[in-house]
Amino acid sequence: GLVDASPQPVQSNDQDLFEPDQPEHLNGHQHGIKPCPAQAIADLYHQVLPELPAVALLNDTRRRHLQARWREHEAHRSLDFWRELFETVKASPFLMGNVPGRN
Repeated sequence: GLVDASPQPVQSNDQDLFEPDQPEHLNGHQHGIKPCPAQAIADLYHQVLPELPAVALLNDTRRRHLQARWREHEAHRSLDFWRELFETVKASPFLMGNVPGRN
């Protein structure tokens, strides 16, 4: 069957969900969740993965995406989580782009 992929209106009871089009959520506290340290996460990325392309600009879109992941799960709200994630990427030849593609 067909799937309706058109944007759906936000219900009033969906206030707890991350709404990427609302910049006031970028640095605000919400329900006891500390703000996402986007710059610190980018700094960790550069520290652990200097071989990969650098984050040249930490714009609002990137900050919103990091904030969404930060709020997605309690385990993501720690710089230790992000360091481990980047170290996992570094340990994977595939994720580092060092595996030849299929022909």
